[in-house]
Amino acid sequence: MLEIIAAATAVVYLLLITRRSWVAWPVYIISSLLYAPVFWSANLYGDAALQLYFVSVGFYAWWRWGRAEGPTRVERWSLRAHYWIVACWVFASILLGYLLSSTPVGTLGYVDAFVTVGSVIATVLTARGVLENWIYWIVINGVATALFGGRGLVATMWLYGLYTILALRGLYVWKRALRCPDSR
Repeated sequence: MLEIIAAATAVVYLLLITRRSWVAWPVYIISSLLYAPVFWSANLYGDAALQLYFVSVGFYAWWRWGRAEGPTRVERWSLRAHYWIVACWVFASILLGYLLSSTPVGTLGYVDAFVTVGSVIATVLTARGVLENWIYWIVINGVATALFGGRGLVATMWLYGLYTILALRGLYVWKRALRCPDSR
């Protein structure tokens, strides 16, 4: 039941964040707090710890977005910046995956690490209003859908499948907002 409630609040968050609404962040914090024990009980320790990180970034983003007049401004980062980000993502995923592979998850630790590290990065990009965050989320959510399905987290698997679709919508909406900043 906790997983279903966490998934429902996560869907509400994603619908709000697509619209660039600061109200998304308190919902994000609640969803993250609910998901921490769900992931822990599924032996997905990286994802469980990630929820605590999400709570802290959620407070930062809530503060940052709440100060803006109107919807948060969308910005783009250079391709070079994204090359560095992806290189760091891969390197950190390998290191964390090595550590997590010694837990009961075994070799899934590398996949858990990929999702965990990628989520850390994409969350910062989302909080900063960077358009390309949606591309990261499309990849992360696609991988997470398979990971959570394999761990028997059915509601979460469906949630991340929906996240993948909504991330495509978010990319479209934020691209439009880049051209017309006051649109939602």
